Amino acid sequence: SALDINNGKRVWRTNIHREDEDDVVIGGGIAYSAGKIYASNGLNELVVLNPLTGEILRRDALPAPVRAAPTIVDGRVFVTTLDNKLLALSAEDGTVLWEYLGISESAGLVGAASPAANRDIVIPVFSSGEVNAVRAANGSVAWSDNISNIRQYGGLVTISDIKALPVIDKGLVIAISFAGRIVAIDERTGTRIWQREISGAQTPWVAGNHIFVVSTDHKLVALGRESG
Repeated sequence: SALDINNGKRVWRTNIHREDEDDVVIGGGIAYSAGKIYASNGLNELVVLNPLTGEILRRDALPAPVRAAPTIVDGRVFVTTLDNKLLALSAEDGTVLWEYLGISESAGLVGAASPAANRDIVIPVFSSGEVNAVRAANGSVAWSDNISNIRQYGGLVTISDIKALPVIDKGLVIAISFAGRIVAIDERTGTRIWQREISGAQTPWVAGNHIFVVSTDHKLVALGRESG
């Protein structure tokens, strides 16, 4: 739905769920760029809408369901599918420009994390605990890391999934996993600057020289950006 910013009244409402799909869908998200809304509906497609009228302009078929919002930079739409694949699509016509396949993982949390991106690099995170830096132009790998917990305790802590969105901030990539680790990685080289044993499923918030995270045991933690 689109609401009037002044009075909250509904301007238009569009259902992007397919008419031939009866199953309940969990997840999805929206992004806006260059006068268009891009929405993942939890199924294997990306829907493009007119933000003024809600008219569906096109539906781009995807190879697997997408539960996270797309990320759009410089005319490219980046989406992460449930089978741990990153796709780069043309924002203009939905053409697949390139794809990157991560390590498959059978267990994960409900939902998914959108990739972080700038003009040079895309940072997808996957349910396997992978954090990768992929070049935006062609999908080649700049570096790769994994922040899953190497100590297997059993239960939920064995889930390596990264549900929180990664963050790119002034040359640092910050990511936190459900398995119990938050890291700061040099964006250019892939070198870990610091790491701490903190588990989380919420996106870290960077404010000046501080990083704020909410841990899975319901604590608000403030970390120094430079040293952790």
